[in-house]
Amino acid sequence: MIKKVKTVYICQVCKKEFATELECKKHEAEEMGLTLTEYEELEYLERRERELAIESEGCAREDNLRILYEKVMSKIVAFRNKHNLDTDGFLNHI
Repeated sequence: MIKKVKTVYICQVCKKEFATELECKKHEAEEMGLTLTEYEELEYLERRERELAIESEGCAREDNLRILYEKVMSKIVAFRNKHNLDTDGFLNHI
């Protein structure tokens, strides 16, 4: 038996489905009023925030990680403010 698996990418803003990741990213960027480059920058910052949050979970007293985490969070908030994106919703997920 051959089983086919189809990957579907879903826009986080409007829930529209796409066949490719790139199509979905372009659409999401447009929905948010960003260029693809800006969208990818935001993606990177948010991914880095998640990584630092996981790393720092066991080392709450590690000053270097805390400082780095705070810098990344500041960059995300500044980016979201610059592009008029919802900052409160983002901060509530933390």
